[in-house]
Amino acid sequence: FYEAEEYHQKYLEKNPNGYCHIPRELLQMKDE
Repeated sequence: FYEAEEYHQKYLEKNPNGYCHIPRELLQMKDE
């Protein structure tokens, strides 16, 4: 395992509709 490049980070902030079938409001975001 290794950390992804910076351009892969915060995908949902850059793409609010995302790609996941789970509604975003049901997910808990990890504190930074």
